[in-house]
Amino acid sequence: VALAPAVAVHLHTAHKLSSLDLRSLSKPLVGGTLALYHDLALALPASHARPHYAFNIRHVVKVLDGLVLAVRGGLESVEDVLEAWHHELRRVFADGLVELEHRTWVARWIATHGPQLFAGIADAQVLAELFASPPRLFNTLMPSVAKDHPYAPVASGDSLLDVVDNFVTELNASTQTPLKRAFLMDAVSHISRLNRVFSLQRSHAVLVGATAAQRTSLARLAAVLSHVAQPAILELSATLHSDEVEWRKLLSSALLRAGGLGLATVLIVDETQLAAECVLADLAIVINSGHVPITLFTEEQQQAVARHIRNTHPGMIEGAAIYVQFLRNIKTHLHLVFGFDAASPPMHFVTRHSPA
Repeated sequence: VALAPAVAVHLHTAHKLSSLDLRSLSKPLVGGTLALYHDLALALPASHARPHYAFNIRHVVKVLDGLVLAVRGGLESVEDVLEAWHHELRRVFADGLVELEHRTWVARWIATHGPQLFAGIADAQVLAELFASPPRLFNTLMPSVAKDHPYAPVASGDSLLDVVDNFVTELNASTQTPLKRAFLMDAVSHISRLNRVFSLQRSHAVLVGATAAQRTSLARLAAVLSHVAQPAILELSATLHSDEVEWRKLLSSALLRAGGLGLATVLIVDETQLAAECVLADLAIVINSGHVPITLFTEEQQQAVARHIRNTHPGMIEGAAIYVQFLRNIKTHLHLVFGFDAASPPMHFVTRHSPA
């Protein structure tokens, strides 16, 4: 509870950006998020079988990050804000749970506590219906007249499918390996989830199940639909991971785009590539601190990074300040997508040794 005032800063920021008065919602939104985090940690603690169930305060912040993004998208009512909160709870806490019964536990918690938290703020019947069923998907995939691709609820699954299907039709016309529509039908909700990751700062994703090729295709499609430039979608190939020199070249390319140029960058790594110790160690460092040895880059690359950061931040002159901004850009713009087979030994190994 002591953390509530610090986390509530997110909602005060959102209040200034919205026509809605969010002050009355701040306490129950933050308090409810913290309560779910606390109850989930007690009910489903991390264990040897599920080491990735290690939730922490960063998950609470991620819920509110998504909520602020939705408010910026132009939510029009208190009910819309509560639906966005419901959506973010499911994305942050439920999507990371492997077992259906565990995800159902989160859904029941929301259905039980949601109406209690916001009693008196909205109609009781409306609250009961709002929290009893899954919320609409929120993403930036739908065009809008008012704003350029706001983070907003999708009116229906069919409308989202039409957007993705039209894009894939254009894509298939220019490729020799077209995507099948049957795959697309199953993939749309996951594309929406990945779009959320690519729309938020300091966000990464883990894809579990299907085949390595399907996971990679899904991540690439979601990245392109999320307006990530094709050259900034990088993939560690099955043969590249065993070559430390080539791996470092790929990593430096991703870090230069994200940290040096400040561009949204997606790096896709599947479980077979994580067998290399250098890959796992480097990525753990990047996720936790963004710190990378400057010797990873050539002198010419270092100078190019410095010039770009000085151009975008005119007040920065000192090398130390430029490097700090470089690391800040990496944390903000680099998105890692990890792929694992369902219940695979590599997934358990990685989550046990690198829970971040």
